[in-house]
Amino acid sequence: MAMCNRVERRIPHSVKHCAWLVATCTAVLTAGCASMSSPREPGRDLARYQAVAGAPVDSMSFWRLDSWEPLDDEHLVVWTSPREAYLLKVWPNCDWMVIVPSIGLTSSVHRVYKNIDKVIVPSRLNERFANRQCPISEIRPIDVPAYKRALVAERAAQPSSGM
Repeated sequence: MAMCNRVERRIPHSVKHCAWLVATCTAVLTAGCASMSSPREPGRDLARYQAVAGAPVDSMSFWRLDSWEPLDDEHLVVWTSPREAYLLKVWPNCDWMVIVPSIGLTSSVHRVYKNIDKVIVPSRLNERFANRQCPISEIRPIDVPAYKRALVAERAAQPSSGM
């Protein structure tokens, strides 16, 4: 009876780590490119949101942060659900907001209050920017249906490319 010796090929840990790192970077870059369908113009984005933002309020309901978009050093939009968004104004000198990959919001009993709560950087994800905080000075609810209509109208007004 012939016996087969099973040969186990071991892949060094450093090679596995390198392959994982390349795959992760590729996925991140692909996702980043997919979301940038057209060049961003921060001033236009801010104006678009300001045009559909309601009057300032003292607080907002906050159960989760679906997504966010920095508009400039003092403004960002936070989406708490697909149908709910807020335009936040923070104190000056929060230029780090435009380069960090993630943020958090402080809150009290699922509410974010102006002049009390802050935009923060989760230290476990962004060690370089850990402990950065920007107090929120203004909260304005976004009329999401009006925002979506404005986007559709803007896209319809753009000349189409013949690709």
